[in-house]
Amino acid sequence: MKTTVDYIRKMVLALFLTITMNPLCHTYQNKIVAYVNYDIITSFDVEARSNILQSLKKKVHNSDEILQFLIDEVLVSHFSEKEDIKVSPKEIDISIKDIVSLNKLNSIEEFVKNFNLDEQELRNYFKYNILLSKIIRYRIQPEINISHQEVMKILINSKNNSTNHAYGRLELSEIVINKKNSPKQLIKRSIQEIYELLTKGKSFEFLVKNFSQGSTVEDKGYLGWLTVEDLEDNIFEVLKKNFYVGAVTPPIETKDNILILKINNISKNQSLGQNQIKGIRYDKKIEDELSNFIKNLREKSNIKIIY
Repeated sequence: MKTTVDYIRKMVLALFLTITMNPLCHTYQNKIVAYVNYDIITSFDVEARSNILQSLKKKVHNSDEILQFLIDEVLVSHFSEKEDIKVSPKEIDISIKDIVSLNKLNSIEEFVKNFNLDEQELRNYFKYNILLSKIIRYRIQPEINISHQEVMKILINSKNNSTNHAYGRLELSEIVINKKNSPKQLIKRSIQEIYELLTKGKSFEFLVKNFSQGSTVEDKGYLGWLTVEDLEDNIFEVLKKNFYVGAVTPPIETKDNILILKINNISKNQSLGQNQIKGIRYDKKIEDELSNFIKNLREKSNIKIIY
């Protein structure tokens, strides 16, 4: 929920931008990038959120993705304001202080200064996450029920479809070359040269840093733990032929990219019990209901993105 002070602050900024973007004025880098109902989002907000994600060691998305997250944040704030769902300054302070402590710093001010952050945007970020958790707890969770019959059906289906069950989960890293960035032949030659460097012992992390074009570059190409179901069929077929820790795949072509994957670790699947299945299904339903909740907010709102 945007406070009145924060809203006024943004409206003053909007007026300032309108004036400073006049051709007779000097060029000003900041600009309005979206209108969301009665609120605005600026390029400053997008940049500030990117800095916050980096400081918290979260996955850093491109500016378009961050803008979409900020739109959702504004919509949730408007909904919470209407429904009188509140977050106290103390709740925000506690969340930020936990992060401050993890970074072995002494105060919020020191954390903000150390990472060159905007404190108000940092507070907005934590406020949104607290609001979201309250909406899940009080609006979504009470409506979710996982029946015994549903659990048994999933259990039976998982046993009947166990072709890939033994492969478990894979911890993967990637090198990504985007097919849209260069001519097709040049891309294929480049990815082949990268693969040859890997086979000659060049560090995977070094090649990620110097050649990869994916969003995982800042994490040294780290994708995380994925199940077989998370992977496209052609990717899994290649991985099956190189199924050991440390294995590096030859180049794999997808719709938009060409990938080289590295298997960092393998976790063999074990049969899940009823309680585990129920927990997984419960989390999936919360995820789906939250997605539908945000989608519904968007459909009822006036959103205009300015490019």
